[in-house]
Amino acid sequence: MELLNQRKPKAADLLLREERLQALRNLAGQIAHDINNYISPIAGYISLLKEESHESADVVKYLNSIENATKRIDTFLDTVLLATRPQRRYRPEVFQLNKVLVEAIESWKSILPVNSGITLETFIQDCKVYGDRILLTNLIFQLLSNARFALATGGRLSVSLTKETLTESQVENWGVSSNYVVKMVFADTGFGISPDIIDKVFDPFFTTRPKGHALGLGLTIVHGVVRLHGGQVLLESQEFIGTKVTVYLPEFVGKEEVHEGAPALVGTINIATEAGTSDKSKLILVVDDDPLVTEVVRACLLKANFTVSTAKDGEDALNVFKRKKDDIGLIISDITMPRMNGIELTLRIREIQPAAKIILMTGDEDAIQSEKLEVLAPSIPRIIKKPFNLKGLIEIVEKTI
Repeated sequence: MELLNQRKPKAADLLLREERLQALRNLAGQIAHDINNYISPIAGYISLLKEESHESADVVKYLNSIENATKRIDTFLDTVLLATRPQRRYRPEVFQLNKVLVEAIESWKSILPVNSGITLETFIQDCKVYGDRILLTNLIFQLLSNARFALATGGRLSVSLTKETLTESQVENWGVSSNYVVKMVFADTGFGISPDIIDKVFDPFFTTRPKGHALGLGLTIVHGVVRLHGGQVLLESQEFIGTKVTVYLPEFVGKEEVHEGAPALVGTINIATEAGTSDKSKLILVVDDDPLVTEVVRACLLKANFTVSTAKDGEDALNVFKRKKDDIGLIISDITMPRMNGIELTLRIREIQPAAKIILMTGDEDAIQSEKLEVLAPSIPRIIKKPFNLKGLIEIVEKTI
């Protein structure tokens, strides 16, 4: 599909978009991280209250409603963080992008109404990429979802996947990491985008859909995922004619090897410590710069008959540990803290007591990327993600201490 009167973006345009989006992503990501920390104690106290209120059906019902609301917030924040910090989930592997694309298209077609009036055209070549299969699948579904909205009254959607060799000028101007790319195009004959707003379509929370129908994060996710993979996304549109989105990703042309991605999370990561017998005579040191988080974890552990001490940051915790190292059986520490973070604290504690048992917790998944944790190898502590279920926390503590 050729769109009339649409200029190709210049390097300066793409750089300006990159800088604007980075500023917006940083803001949205920090807000999401902070809210994540705020809802952690709420979720924790709900768990405690449910245990105390099991005889009152009405109270439990209300608490379940509050708990469901916190889970919805957590899901929303997860989407925001996916749009603003896709690298936190990056698990690269070599795979056939064409197979992922075909599967996504078939899934998308299966939910189209019989009378959608959409004609689909595809041209898909075999293409290998080195990247995150889940993130790129999400990217495809975001673009298919946008096309479905644009074709609300019917029309044609053309999807293609081909190999292409870029010129040195294109590589430099577009900021792509390789001359050899796969080119994925989604072109629809929908209502198009007004020139007045086309520069905003990649911005977080910007949407042309009715309020409540979309978060406005779809193209933000697409842009972030593509750039994470060393690619570029270009968008052309003409109002009442249609829209074409072109995604360039580096083609995999090398020898396949086994690559290890960043560590998985424990709400769900289990590294380092093997299950053992719970020793409740030992002191647990809880470290977090947020007093609400500290207090709810402390209350939960006390209820489970553990002995607990607290510290407000890494330096404070290190001083406590030096005084009480013979009594402390476990340290539970936040990762992101002022003065001394959880990773630095872990290193300092291991200098004193190499076999110290430690659990790290975080509301910022950027903090657990492998390049930051590799300094703790080969014995990387258990990591739990905020907000966490307090029952699950107790189970992890009992297996660790």
